[in-house]
Amino acid sequence: MSYFFEKKLNLSFENALDRVKAALLEEGFGVVSQINMQEKMRVALKKEMKPYIILGACSPEHAWEAVNKDPNIGVLLPCNVVVSEISTDLIQVSVVNPMVAMSSVGSPDFELMAKDVTEKLLGVVNRL
Repeated sequence: MSYFFEKKLNLSFENALDRVKAALLEEGFGVVSQINMQEKMRVALKKEMKPYIILGACSPEHAWEAVNKDPNIGVLLPCNVVVSEISTDLIQVSVVNPMVAMSSVGSPDFELMAKDVTEKLLGVVNRL
């Protein structure tokens, strides 16, 4: 089982990013963080890379339930979604597989929650 799901889009980077954010919203996720790796690498290392954004996606209900069951579970939250440029108008979207991420917890409660979140994230990928 892969640790991520992916889909390639024939769109501009900005259009793909907008589409991903809209699909997340439609599946009940909020974007709680956005990291522009292209900019971070430019500033930190003076190196250039293609556009690469990491979105921290959060399902508030699932996050609330998870943190209340185990306050340390935050180390596995939020669900990361990467939007990266392969070439002009070819964008890869990679989404974490929560089933793999949460498997280390070893709790049936978290396994059921991870299954539900996985289905929602696959819904995001399918909407793209």
